[in-house]
Amino acid sequence: MPAPGRDVLMASGGRLLAHACPNCAESPDLGEACPNLDECLKLLHPWSPCTLLRFQLLADGGSSLAFASGGFQNVHDLPFDEVRDDTLPLFAMLHPQDFDRVMVSMTQATRTLTPWVQEYRILTRQGGLRWLRTCLVPYPDGPTSVVGYGLLSDVTLERKLRCDLLQLCDQGAVGVFRTTFEGHFLSVNERFAQIFGYSSAEDFLRYVSDITQLYNFHPEEYATVLKLLESHGSIQRYSMELLAKGGETVWVSLNVRALRNTAGRIEYCEGYCADISEQMRAELRAGWCPELTQASFGPQGTPARQNAQKPTGAHPGGLCHVLAHVQSALLWRVRLPRVV
Repeated sequence: MPAPGRDVLMASGGRLLAHACPNCAESPDLGEACPNLDECLKLLHPWSPCTLLRFQLLADGGSSLAFASGGFQNVHDLPFDEVRDDTLPLFAMLHPQDFDRVMVSMTQATRTLTPWVQEYRILTRQGGLRWLRTCLVPYPDGPTSVVGYGLLSDVTLERKLRCDLLQLCDQGAVGVFRTTFEGHFLSVNERFAQIFGYSSAEDFLRYVSDITQLYNFHPEEYATVLKLLESHGSIQRYSMELLAKGGETVWVSLNVRALRNTAGRIEYCEGYCADISEQMRAELRAGWCPELTQASFGPQGTPARQNAQKPTGAHPGGLCHVLAHVQSALLWRVRLPRVV
């Protein structure tokens, strides 16, 4: 099999093309022998140990690693010489709960000659556990075998940090949520459930399946929020009154972003919110709601109203406090940008 870069270098009828490596002039026979390969891999993948592999899958189901860069043992806890001719020891280290998933997906990738990307666990010889991420790019090598390159990395620390972050979200002081664009709840954290009067995330999802159930107090606002997300992609510090358990209402300061698929269509919405009920009720009683003028839209956070004026004061134009309260509750909506 040719060394990496040979096809590119010889693409113009055997004439060497301009090399891309700033550290070493390339040649058709350099490839895997590049003295800077390990350093380049560190630059490519600086957050965790990784190694570059050249693999071969045979028609009889056997496989070998003809090449691995210097960091192989640091990643996989095996000397490269033990798997050079037969990769069976690698598969023997797979965690039992991940074995079937890895084997089935790898077989499918080699049959269809599509890239294989998986995260899975291995059990080290010292009895420890590691998370590995592998990306293999196969292509045919004659009628009976498949060859290609792959990148193998140790993502144990990355997985731990991810779990810690998820735990922080679950137990944090702000409510975190994720929905489909149509409004079906996919997940919420404990604090989000508590804001709306539920004892746990599971309890919330048991009784509230759709976000429109929270908009019963102002049902027309849901359509406005969707149009804002379609137009701007995100919303920050958007204050709104929603329905909580038992018919109570709660004011939240909402931050939401839309997640689009490759076709540009919004598939999911995710965000976080804080309970500002006490603050808003005090401001409404006073007839002055500065929190309602703080919303911004889009990645740059463009203010909804650049010259937003304070709503009515405590004694606006001689109006009684009841009329001032109603006027404030209506005026806050004019902070919204015009949505076509």
